[in-house]
Amino acid sequence: TEIMCVIKSNAYGHGMGEVADILKKHTLYFVVASIEEALALRERGIKNSILVLGNYDISDKQAFADAINKGIELAVYSLEVLKHIASVARKAKKQAYAHIKIDTGMSRFGIDAKEAMRYIHNVMKCKEIQIRGIYSHFAASDEDSHFTRIQADRFEKIIAALKKNVSIPYQHIKNTAGCFLEGIPGNAARVGIGLYGMYPSLW
Repeated sequence: TEIMCVIKSNAYGHGMGEVADILKKHTLYFVVASIEEALALRERGIKNSILVLGNYDISDKQAFADAINKGIELAVYSLEVLKHIASVARKAKKQAYAHIKIDTGMSRFGIDAKEAMRYIHNVMKCKEIQIRGIYSHFAASDEDSHFTRIQADRFEKIIAALKKNVSIPYQHIKNTAGCFLEGIPGNAARVGIGLYGMYPSLW
């Protein structure tokens, strides 16, 4: 399992830049919440892959252009966002790297699990975008094991369907709490609070 280090929100108050400096030799990926955070890491000289999870303000085209030019990987989670990123990449004459966000039950944002395969094939048609990952968020992995298993099963079904004819390098739904659960699908985990030796209560 590839560990993706989540250092959003100033690395939970520990200092995003300082934590990145410590961990950059030990991880392939950093995960942040906004393009601004990702660009700040690039300005600091962080060369690792960076994934932005955020719910974007797509009116800021310059931020997207800067992210694409600096190889920052972006979440796509709607047709509107997909078209926007493809358009900016086309104008920049660059390929954008994307992770597809699937809503398996958190109901914050993302492609409904039932529509996932159709959306993924739409992304694949965009020559301006290269799919680097597919992911989802647990709603309450440290509190509700039953619903967590439902979400995991939905995500696993999508991964299984993809394996028939689509190759996506990273599949990630595990968070810190999810790392303590057995049978969670995917080949990567986004670890946040666990980086600092803390973990949610599990039952």
